[in-house]
Amino acid sequence: MGLEAFSREAGFVVFIDNNRIALDLIKRNIGLCLSGYTGSCGLQVIQHDLTKVMPRIFFPPNSQTVFDLIFVDPPYGKNISLSVLISLNKSTLLAENGMLIVEERFNMTLPNELSHLCIFDKRVYGECGFWFYKPSCYLEGSRD
Repeated sequence: MGLEAFSREAGFVVFIDNNRIALDLIKRNIGLCLSGYTGSCGLQVIQHDLTKVMPRIFFPPNSQTVFDLIFVDPPYGKNISLSVLISLNKSTLLAENGMLIVEERFNMTLPNELSHLCIFDKRVYGECGFWFYKPSCYLEGSRD
């Protein structure tokens, strides 16, 4: 998903994983995509355990980094998706009109509403489930 965003001229893309093999593959794929690239997209690869809080030190200094799109795809069935969802709900990383997508096994139970996030769609494709969240304040302002 991050490389797709990069190919569509995103301003800043962050890849986070805790698995060294996955990180090496991400870096190799970024290298292939950068061949001949003349744009200005910022790319960052971070090794981090997402069951722990995401420190701001990972982002550009003095930045008020917020993301229009956050895609979470941890290993299925390990409750990492719920942990990350709760952490993101407490953070200011998602833009006011941004979207958070959580991919998890289709039969996982994730909350419909948190203090700062509300689900607005869920889709199932085979064994995969996708939960789509927006900030609550954005949804409240757009309701009829």
